[in-house]
Amino acid sequence: GSMSGERINIAVKALTLALRSLPYDSYFNVISFGNNFKFMYPTSVKADQNSITQTIAKISSFKADMGGTEILAPMNACFFAPQVVNYQRTIFLLTDGDVSNAVDVVKRTKEKCTLNCSRVFTIGIGNGVSETFIKGVARAGNGGCEIIHNLTVIEDKVISLLQSSYSPALSNFRLEYDSNVVEAIAPFY
Repeated sequence: GSMSGERINIAVKALTLALRSLPYDSYFNVISFGNNFKFMYPTSVKADQNSITQTIAKISSFKADMGGTEILAPMNACFFAPQVVNYQRTIFLLTDGDVSNAVDVVKRTKEKCTLNCSRVFTIGIGNGVSETFIKGVARAGNGGCEIIHNLTVIEDKVISLLQSSYSPALSNFRLEYDSNVVEAIAPFY
């Protein structure tokens, strides 16, 4: 309910912009959530002109009619959904809310994003959003975050976040070096 008015318009515009910016060699799905959640498609669909056009037509009629802000269940559903082979799972969470179980959402995100099997990027919408929560989920998900307060700044922020998501995330690699040349290696965070 808190998404009604300008916030749902911001969410729809951000999602539309993200969909139009997807590379055609990617897969996507949309999950609506509130007190419950639902996937738009049974499994992720390949991004092409037809699938993106159909999805944008569907999301243009989104309303803030799903109740509260329950994020843990849809996030779990994302993490446990079938993954497309040889594709990293990248989740974009758009929310205007603060949740009562923020610690649990951040903890689950960190668990599921270990070894870069998944990444989570967050977009907080409106003045009432918990910046601590938005930043915490993004940090736990090895992603990035943006806060959008109005429709005038949406494009730059969404494009910036999308560009960050396209950068490769490495996992399961080995670094070899000559110990006679390199004294020490420190992890970069």
